[in-house]
Amino acid sequence: MKLIKLFFIAILMVGCASETQQKGLDEVAEIYDAKVSYSKGFSSSLGKKTVKRFNVKLSDSKSLDSLPIAESSANIALTVFKNFDDDEKNSYTHIYT
Repeated sequence: MKLIKLFFIAILMVGCASETQQKGLDEVAEIYDAKVSYSKGFSSSLGKKTVKRFNVKLSDSKSLDSLPIAESSANIALTVFKNFDDDEKNSYTHIYT
């Protein structure tokens, strides 16, 4: 029973955006006039480094449709990353947009 409680607490902690993460997401939403959502995840394989990712998804943005995808993706990732605190910058290996 304790294991189940610990599992749910861990899920709640991983599933919430910190204040700095939310600040970055809000900045992206303002720049692109879009709805922004996020998720967090990880993948791990025996003998390989664990990949920890922060996923950002934009929707309902008319301006984003007219911009080059590679430049927009890089700008979105950088905007989110620059708002992370030092611990967050070191804890994620990838930001997907």
